[in-house]
Amino acid sequence: HQAEDIKIINTQQYNYCSDLRKKINVYAKQLDEVKKILTKPYWDKKKAIDDSFKIIMQDLDLAKKVLDNKMIGYNRLLKEKQEKEAKKFEKKIEKAIEKGEDIPVASSAPINTKAKTEQSTTFIKENWVYEIIDEKKLIEYFIQNNKKHLLTIDHKELRIFAKATKNSEAIPGLKIWDKGQVNTR
Repeated sequence: HQAEDIKIINTQQYNYCSDLRKKINVYAKQLDEVKKILTKPYWDKKKAIDDSFKIIMQDLDLAKKVLDNKMIGYNRLLKEKQEKEAKKFEKKIEKAIEKGEDIPVASSAPINTKAKTEQSTTFIKENWVYEIIDEKKLIEYFIQNNKKHLLTIDHKELRIFAKATKNSEAIPGLKIWDKGQVNTR
């Protein structure tokens, strides 16, 4: 750079550098304006394309959410049905034991949460989430049940706790449920 060769040893050279600096600023501003003029059509087109795709993407996201909710709902119905059948089967076993009869053999198959076609493979995995309903009751529960590490409401720890317990016990002040997560390859 020529600027590196300049030496300032007096006021005249200092003022010269000031003027040169001003010219550089003006030239840089002019270049920026030319750049804006040249790139404006590109950015306008890009914005229009982004806007048109945004509408389509919102529709696709909505459709995906609706399908996910329906698939998760169906999966829940199957789980509830299987749980009812399991309870009935437990009662049959208890009755058979009481009467001294042979214990019946289970006949229900596990729930299939995977859909496989030529075009895709979709499966539902558990996604345990929680909502704090009453913080005071929740803290009391943690104290009474020796879960002091959860006393400071740490959402990461609560997610781990929700996943571990899978709503297996009623916890005052905390609602835990399987939100479900649909994945398709």
